[in-house]
Amino acid sequence: SASTLSQAPTSTPLSRGIAHAGVRVLMVGDSHTVGTFGKTLDQQLRASGATVDTFGSAGSSPSWWVDGTPTHAGYAARHADGTVEEPFWKTPHATPKLDTLLDELHPDVLIVNQGANFRERSANEIRHQVDLVGDIANRHHVRLVWVGPPEQRGDDASPAKLDTFYRTLRSEVTRYGDLVDSRPFTPHYAGPDGVHYRGREGDKIATGWARGVYEKIQGLAEPQEAPPVEPATRPGN
Repeated sequence: SASTLSQAPTSTPLSRGIAHAGVRVLMVGDSHTVGTFGKTLDQQLRASGATVDTFGSAGSSPSWWVDGTPTHAGYAARHADGTVEEPFWKTPHATPKLDTLLDELHPDVLIVNQGANFRERSANEIRHQVDLVGDIANRHHVRLVWVGPPEQRGDDASPAKLDTFYRTLRSEVTRYGDLVDSRPFTPHYAGPDGVHYRGREGDKIATGWARGVYEKIQGLAEPQEAPPVEPATRPGN
């Protein structure tokens, strides 16, 4: 199905930041990007004056955006012209290939909302997943901003696993760009399945999460010129 994006929520965007008029932004992510968080962050970015395209593929990890693995649990595309594709959530849909999106859209900034679907993996696999996106971003000379996953049910009581994941994620992402930690913007989990923020309280938290991430993105410093990172070569990748 296709529709048109609604007006952005009432807010006061920062006067200047990474996203602003004349900047093209591509955002990709998992089911959080399909849902309230992604919709709100997309609206915030558009309200800055930037040209924005957003694609969400539920269940995705970075490897899906390399090989086009289809989702069977929800897909959304919010195009720069305001049109929206959001088929029925059980309809299979290929995950767009990141290389193709970058070739077609030529963004200045790539925002990647990923981590919820590989946070339980080994450190080597986490690094491999980040390298897949980082190498593509380098090849296309696009600024990379990576938004890490929010808390899930149980993380408040036992935060050690997510802490460890974020340490590994940060050490790898910062080789290529900036990492935004979502945890300060998700003070507690609310939702039906332990992962997704849904229902009245869940939607409220997801909206606040998106607005916090937007302000964090807008507050990032302009990058300094630096030589590109060499493609990673790790044993077992």
